[in-house]
Amino acid sequence: MFDLTTGQSLNRRFTLIRPLGRRGMAEVWLVRDEQGGEQLVAKILPADVPADRIEALQRQCQAARRLAHPNIVPVFDFHRGHRHSFLTMGFLPGDDIGRFRCASPGEIIRMLLQVADALEYAHQLGVVHRDLKVGNIVCDSSGRPHLDDFGIAGLLEDPQTGAAGGCRFNMSPQQLAGDKPHPSDDIYAFGVLLYELITGNPPFWPAVTEAMVRSETPGPLRSIHSIADRLQDLVAAMLSKSPKDRPAGMAAVMAKLREILEEYDQDEKGSQPFRTAAARLVPPPRIQPIEPTPAVSLPGGTRADADSRNRRSIQSRIALLGLAAVVVGLFLLLPRWAERFRDPADSLYSGEISREGEEPGTAIPPPTPIDTEVSIRRLRETAYLRQRAEEAARRAANLNDSLVEKEPELWGGGDFAFAVAAIEAGDRRMAEKNYSGAETDFLEAARLLEAVDGRSLQVLGETLEEGNAALAAGDATAAAAAFRLALKIDPNSRTAAAGYRRAEVLDEVRGHLEAGDRLERNGDLAGAESSYRQAATLDPLSPAAQASLARAQARISDNAFASAMSVALAALHKGDFPAARDAFQRAGSLKPGSAQVSEGLMQIEEGEKLAAINRYRDTALDHEKAERWREAAREYAAVLGVDPIVRFAQMGKERSERRADLAERLDFHISHPDRLSSDPVFQEASELLHEASWIVATGPRLRGQIERLEALLDTMGIRVRVFLESDNFTEVTVYQVGRLGSFLSRELRLRPGTYTVVGSRRGFRDVRRQLVVVPGEQPEPLMVRCEEEI
Repeated sequence: MFDLTTGQSLNRRFTLIRPLGRRGMAEVWLVRDEQGGEQLVAKILPADVPADRIEALQRQCQAARRLAHPNIVPVFDFHRGHRHSFLTMGFLPGDDIGRFRCASPGEIIRMLLQVADALEYAHQLGVVHRDLKVGNIVCDSSGRPHLDDFGIAGLLEDPQTGAAGGCRFNMSPQQLAGDKPHPSDDIYAFGVLLYELITGNPPFWPAVTEAMVRSETPGPLRSIHSIADRLQDLVAAMLSKSPKDRPAGMAAVMAKLREILEEYDQDEKGSQPFRTAAARLVPPPRIQPIEPTPAVSLPGGTRADADSRNRRSIQSRIALLGLAAVVVGLFLLLPRWAERFRDPADSLYSGEISREGEEPGTAIPPPTPIDTEVSIRRLRETAYLRQRAEEAARRAANLNDSLVEKEPELWGGGDFAFAVAAIEAGDRRMAEKNYSGAETDFLEAARLLEAVDGRSLQVLGETLEEGNAALAAGDATAAAAAFRLALKIDPNSRTAAAGYRRAEVLDEVRGHLEAGDRLERNGDLAGAESSYRQAATLDPLSPAAQASLARAQARISDNAFASAMSVALAALHKGDFPAARDAFQRAGSLKPGSAQVSEGLMQIEEGEKLAAINRYRDTALDHEKAERWREAAREYAAVLGVDPIVRFAQMGKERSERRADLAERLDFHISHPDRLSSDPVFQEASELLHEASWIVATGPRLRGQIERLEALLDTMGIRVRVFLESDNFTEVTVYQVGRLGSFLSRELRLRPGTYTVVGSRRGFRDVRRQLVVVPGEQPEPLMVRCEEEI
């Protein structure tokens, strides 16, 4: 059971900030490490979790700590406290890679190559992820993907690793069957991941069954982008039912992906000669696995903690300890002083640290300033641990002294003997300077001594145990006698009084339980519940009555829940989302907080969202085929209204708006041919025609526009000889051409079109003439002179 709240402290070191979600039986919280100052993620098991779950979490930590890779979220330490067990790992605030659904295959491959490299690295170290899915790959602020949550990871050499959970969409047939973990399981899940990002949904969406995974073949990849045949073949191979038909390892998958990516890059260069610099992405280099760096193990901290604390200044440490003068003296004299007082068993001073690739006992070079700084911190932390151990020792000693007069050795039993042994073990560890272990021993001794002190009324306790044993055995006479004796010893004992009342009704309670058992075996759950309820009413403290009543109620609820879930899943499979939601909500009222119901409602929400996106996308594609670009842009905008980060909608909206602008500009020039007589307008139309001609995917509408504008430009591009006559006094101006001045005769070469010719002369009224130039026809000379005096 969880009792976690914001601000709560774990192990007097980690402060809870906010919950991040649940993973299996564990709660995941964002925490602050008060020692290192950074934010981490803690995966916390409840206080009443079985021991095998704690051991599984510890094995997960051991497996994940073997992995040090730039694309794997680091796992730091396993912590076991008085109430909770948890592990700590790195925190990434980014989104998962689901935002790349329906992006171009080249972009998806570039990103997943980094994930594949991380998986290959894990496989080389004998670790299989076994829960590879979109939600377990998180992008940091720079967009780099990081593989997260090795919660059900398997060790290839670990005999304790067997069947495990996971997302059914991503589990291989072998993992569903409970086979031992194998890298081929991750290869299958990687194929599902690639399939989902390219098509928008995983195989067998929205309702998958184990039978589908074992026997049915997923459909081919479908996308608005072109899908290379080699990519189709690779995904089909990774999704093969048999491991031997899948690629031999992640290295082989990466090699294939790089070849496919090169093919996409070549296609893009050939079909888009004017691509922007942002579009010319280069595949990332192969990320080499990073070997774990050896680190000195510090009490209560991880290597990440140590790195963070090493960056603190000497002044901060001095202020924290309040021993400025002493620390400065230690800093100056430490090498000689440490050699004098060092612990021979301490590898930090004995030079016996074994780095990876070195034989044990390799000597460490002479201390550097950084070594001195680490040594100061080590001494400070050692003093702190010794102080805590001494406080725990005093507490255990005080409890022991308070029990001496009660002679606990006569009645304390094993607890007292174990407490004495724990104190002796703590004394030995103090002598060995193992202060952390000594503190643990003394705290355990104190706990045992407190338990012994609580059993001072031994006779009363024995009597109550006898009475409870008689109740459990169904012996009403012996139980009543034991509790009567207990009430004589302590008349105020509520336990004895309650036990006596239970003994009086024991036979009647047993009769109701037997009747309920018969009804339950015959399938009459309602009748069985009624009998169990009568037994529980007579004896509310009876474990058998309470357990039987809870079992009958649970079976009734389970039957109704299963029926509602069956209806919900059937409706979900048919795509009837309203009916599915109603059935899931009905199931949720029977089992509040059910993970199955929550997952089903999430599938409905996602299904409705995807259905809307698919409708808008299909309509947009229809508009594109018909070259209705404005309508297509509106449909893509509707997709972005549902999910603003869908990549194909962003690209489609931009593409459609660009094509719509082009079509409208072409139509304008075609419908206003007279404007082409102007040289700037003619040049603008020529450039527009050049731009339109570069488009690869042309439809009939665009081809017609290109042909009409090209014909207009050919016609309007041929200039015609034109003659103007005047009186050598009139100033002549031709609009769209310019001022010509005065002359008797002037020859011009003009594009076809209608021109306005104006003559002006001082003292005379201006004259205005229209000059119409027809393609291929030379007009009569035009007389322009001012004759009407003002």
